[in-house]
Amino acid sequence: MPKPSTESIHGHDYYDIETGAFKVPLYLSAIFEHPDRRTGEARKSDRGFEQKYSREENPTVRSFERVIAKLEKGSHSLAFSSGMASIAAVYFSTLKSGDNIVITKECYGTTQDLALNLSKFGVKTTLAGPETEDFIEKIRPGVSLVLVETITNPLVRVANIREIAKRCKEAGVKLVVDNTFATPLLYRPLQDGAWIALHSVTKYLSGHNDIVGGAFVLNDSMDLIDLWEFRRRLGSIMSPFEAFLALRGVSTLRVRFETQ
Repeated sequence: MPKPSTESIHGHDYYDIETGAFKVPLYLSAIFEHPDRRTGEARKSDRGFEQKYSREENPTVRSFERVIAKLEKGSHSLAFSSGMASIAAVYFSTLKSGDNIVITKECYGTTQDLALNLSKFGVKTTLAGPETEDFIEKIRPGVSLVLVETITNPLVRVANIREIAKRCKEAGVKLVVDNTFATPLLYRPLQDGAWIALHSVTKYLSGHNDIVGGAFVLNDSMDLIDLWEFRRRLGSIMSPFEAFLALRGVSTLRVRFETQ
């Protein structure tokens, strides 16, 4: 099993058989040829979506997603133009009028602000915590979504995600864990039962304060399709250049994180 430091560098699985290049190039193409020239059949990406427009899929972005999925020990990843864009896709694909979302009261301000603004669409937001016991008490059958940060931004409170995930499973509630401050080097929420592990790529993953981006990882292939559709509709895919820089940044994640 490759170590995280190896996955950070080589987890993109890119290799060009014509040139021998093994670093992911920057694909700036807006559109891609739909039929394969040799067979006339539609060319598919490795998760089954037709690759024809960079608002939907891009090879550089896809390579970055492979790395993040491997670091979080998950099956699928989607990368976004910002951390908030990834959270918005989760909210819009999951919630409907009459639903209730529970989030930690000390989470990132805009995460909370967007959830509270969903009240105009009939979604109720309950603020809980920051103590794990108070958070768990608010998770009941009928809640549609729970969002918690592994380490809160910016007050750095640490929640017991394992106990929260256990309660969510008992109540039949989907759990989203913002793992930005912990990174997959310290913790992997999917292994404790989280539905989605989410990141602001802007922080530790890219590590150079020169890009804004977001990403999340999950295991359910059917949920992936619905989330991908919302990214396509919202036009919130990560740009190829940001993905190129994020790949550069994440390759040094371990040495940077340990030093910081």
